[in-house]
Amino acid sequence: MLAKHFGKDTLSPNEWRPFWIQLSPDGSIRVENDEDGNSPFLSWKREQRMPIDKFESASYKISIDHFAFSSFNTTVDWAFRCPKKHSKDLTECTKLRTTKYEYDVTYSIDDYIQNETTIFLPFYVKAEKEAHITLSPTSERAVVGKRAYEIFLGGYGGDVAGIRDVRGSLAKIKRREYNILSPDEWRPFWIRISPNGLIEVGKEIGSRAFMSWKAELPVDYYSVASYDNGTIDWAIECPKRKLRSEHV
Repeated sequence: MLAKHFGKDTLSPNEWRPFWIQLSPDGSIRVENDEDGNSPFLSWKREQRMPIDKFESASYKISIDHFAFSSFNTTVDWAFRCPKKHSKDLTECTKLRTTKYEYDVTYSIDDYIQNETTIFLPFYVKAEKEAHITLSPTSERAVVGKRAYEIFLGGYGGDVAGIRDVRGSLAKIKRREYNILSPDEWRPFWIRISPNGLIEVGKEIGSRAFMSWKAELPVDYYSVASYDNGTIDWAIECPKRKLRSEHV
């Protein structure tokens, strides 16, 4: 046994359960079932990096007693080759439009706490450029944007993303991300905040974060806004199950 994990309700005969297998260049194999696709419950590192080009699936014979006097074959339903993209069914999300650089409404982040400590916040954006999100320790409008972290997507003309610790300040981290937003389709994103204060931002389900920054302030609320008088359509407060593929 190379690795083992004990967990209740890992599988269910009544509903589909999503899983991910990640193979890293360093030989690490990770098995995951979280919505963010970045929280492995099982991992192992190969000493010899054998190439992996194929995969297979099977059921296992279960013994009724410890002595295997009788046994039966289990029935397992599988769904493979699932699209990596988020579901675009946003009917249960809260939709709103912002047209100015004002954080008028704040939203609690409590509903998106996983494993009692980690925050995983999904959202969707439809815009040409300049979508801004603040992460703040308070809901007070006078403080939000002044004592908060600000994430911007499609900045500097549309192809830059970054994180800064005060509204309007220089970016602590900045990345070139071409065509990160679109005015014609919803683009999915997620923000994860770990107990150690690490803020990570990602795009597609199961993808790794494309930028991160270590926060010092606690984060309990978030808010969204436009910049440069841009029109931004948002889909927020989405149920976490919307991150799972519905093509099964």
